[in-house]
Amino acid sequence: MRAAARRTSAAALAGCLAVALTSCGGDPRTEEGAADTVEAYLEEFADGDGAGACDLMTEDYAEEFVDDWNESGFGADEEAEDCADAVEASLALAEGLGEADFDTTDITAEVDGDRATATVEYEDGDSDDESYDLVYDDGDWLIDGQEEVAAEQ
Repeated sequence: MRAAARRTSAAALAGCLAVALTSCGGDPRTEEGAADTVEAYLEEFADGDGAGACDLMTEDYAEEFVDDWNESGFGADEEAEDCADAVEASLALAEGLGEADFDTTDITAEVDGDRATATVEYEDGDSDDESYDLVYDDGDWLIDGQEEVAAEQ
């Protein structure tokens, strides 16, 4: 009985130690964390979940995304009212043009304090790669900008 109690105590201590190390010693501002945010964003976008994609953006970038969509003229007569509308409309356009392939070969990120840059390489090889600017805010990486970068040939 004592051996079982010692094993239980040892297991409980190990569990407590693991929790303490991950919650106190680890810094969530990692390259992996930034890359995971971009991957989640692309999944939400590809699934047509505009609200989910917008939740992974800073407020400023979400507003910029809507403004860019509305100024592009791709929405014809109907402007996007919010970020989710703009994401869903831009996905519909990409699907209509046959350019809605979000399969990636690699997402890498470089972190500099509370900022990161993530680069996405797409499987199809025809699409330009993309670069995302991220900001670490209140425990989460958020996308703060995006631009295309020429794919390596």
